Amino acid sequence: MSKVNLYFIIDSSGSMANKKSDVEGGFKSFIDELKGDGNDYSISVTLFNTTVWEAFRSKSLDEAQLVYNPMGGTALLKAIQDTLNRAPRFPTVQHTCNECGSAKEGEPIKNIVVIMTDGEENSSGPFYSKASVKRLIEDRQGLGTWTFVFLGADVNAFDEATSIGIPMANTVQYSGHHHHDMYRSAAYAVSATASSGLPASTNMAGDFDLGAGVSSAQVRPSQNPPVEESQTATVS
Repeated sequence: MSKVNLYFIIDSSGSMANKKSDVEGGFKSFIDELKGDGNDYSISVTLFNTTVWEAFRSKSLDEAQLVYNPMGGTALLKAIQDTLNRAPRFPTVQHTCNECGSAKEGEPIKNIVVIMTDGEENSSGPFYSKASVKRLIEDRQGLGTWTFVFLGADVNAFDEATSIGIPMANTVQYSGHHHHDMYRSAAYAVSATASSGLPASTNMAGDFDLGAGVSSAQVRPSQNPPVEESQTATVS
């Protein structure tokens, strides 16, 4: 069993208004899919539109409930930067539970950041830039215990993701008509990364179950050298 800090950054801008029920239902499916996979998740959710706010922090899967009321613009960069500034850079397990077979005290905790948006940045303001966000993301990825995945609906997800340091192989582009299915598919990929013996994944998109109703998703292979099969997280 792995200890996992899961950070979800969710677009709540006005363009998502007609997707309210799809997102709420999709998030519930995401949580339900993770239950029972044997990992210990602590989940935090950041929502953003013209402003950015933390919906909740460090909740168990049973406690995680999303209240979603989209409106306004898209402060994507501020949402990412604020989330990372709040998150411990290199957290470790504080207590060992021998009876439940959890990770041992002092072991690094896996960190997975899922970013979901249907639009481009337009509201973060002058103090936030793609360059500053990219530096933060690359710093965390360099620690070896952080995985970032970018999910873009009806936008050029690959250009947006690579511009802030997220690999193409950790990026999925999909139709905005399939938010619910994408959340469920994201759960498979998160579970695969969490259950893997590796501390992070550099090919998380490869673990998306595109057969889970996400027929419109487009996964573009990385332009970097291919990741060997032994380095790719798979569902255990």
